[in-house]
Amino acid sequence: TRELCAVEFGGPGSRLFRGFTRKFFTRTAGVCLKDVRPENIKKFDAENNHMVIEKNILDTRNKTYAEIVQAVGKVDLIISKMEGSWVFSARDGIVLDRIINNWYSILNENSLMFIQFNMQYMPDMQHMVEKWADAIKEKLPKIDIQVEKNVLRLHKREGAPEELPPATQLFKQS
Repeated sequence: TRELCAVEFGGPGSRLFRGFTRKFFTRTAGVCLKDVRPENIKKFDAENNHMVIEKNILDTRNKTYAEIVQAVGKVDLIISKMEGSWVFSARDGIVLDRIINNWYSILNENSLMFIQFNMQYMPDMQHMVEKWADAIKEKLPKIDIQVEKNVLRLHKREGAPEELPPATQLFKQS
């Protein structure tokens, strides 16, 4: 049995991972711009192998994600339930594609990613994400992907590619 690691992108993760059975995950982390936890929560989290990594998760450079993997290892569960920031980054589909590809690249084989999108200010984003997910399903059947009600669920099954191709390759005409 492997050691499991989970990350919340866009939040400290303290409350989120406290809801799991103690020691279900070997390590957990929250990745957000600023660690604003009170000292007593920091102490409790440290005792439970939880850390907060101060990084911009919307950064499209791979360096950010290499540092996350260095701190916690490859990840078995990614959860992101951000709202406002997605609106700005998603205006450019290339940026959104790069962010999701970066997140996917740090997943272990047979691992999950749940991403909640706030479509309120950008109704065409749902269509854009669904179109991208359909292309993944068609070209990469080892990836189980579903988009419904502003949530993307992606299961990187055994045998799935280590990295996703960029959208420009997914949508190339054959």
